[in-house]
Amino acid sequence: MKKTEDLTVGIAAGGKSSRFGSDKRYARFEGKSFLDNLIDKYSSFPELILSVDSILESYSQYRQVVDGIRGIGPIEAIHQILVASRTEYAFIIAVDMPLAGREIADILAKRIDDNIDCICPVSDGHKQPLCAIYSKKIIPCVEKMISVGNYRLRDLLDSITTEYVDLPPDCFLNINTPEDYMKVNR
Repeated sequence: MKKTEDLTVGIAAGGKSSRFGSDKRYARFEGKSFLDNLIDKYSSFPELILSVDSILESYSQYRQVVDGIRGIGPIEAIHQILVASRTEYAFIIAVDMPLAGREIADILAKRIDDNIDCICPVSDGHKQPLCAIYSKKIIPCVEKMISVGNYRLRDLLDSITTEYVDLPPDCFLNINTPEDYMKVNR
């Protein structure tokens, strides 16, 4: 069992936002951009890494990793964050999950065990691989998947030792469309 003091937090913030229509990193929630909101929630962790498609000059005070392979989706963010992480475990969260609070990382961190590669929340039967804790031990598996062109996070979860934790659905609204955005900004 570990604590959040032993975790890197990686914010996956390099997506295309194609269904949303504009860059989700800068969409507003509770008076701040999605990215700033998550940085505020998780900046007290020992290490915070932003996974981006290109360096964000306005966030130069934060450690940033850039996709080595563009266009393959969030598996590349997971890869880059784990490779760069100074800790054995990283809590990886997507920038489009503004409702996900620090308590999720706290709950998942209590489940860390050397025999588990990933602690992944499940909500209403939906796995949340972009709000999960991963071990650096999975780097070879991720690299193999990338090398054969398999970028599916479900396949990654099935290829490693994953423990699933049921959590309430209100924590995990992904903002993928303008309609989703309206649900959180009423």
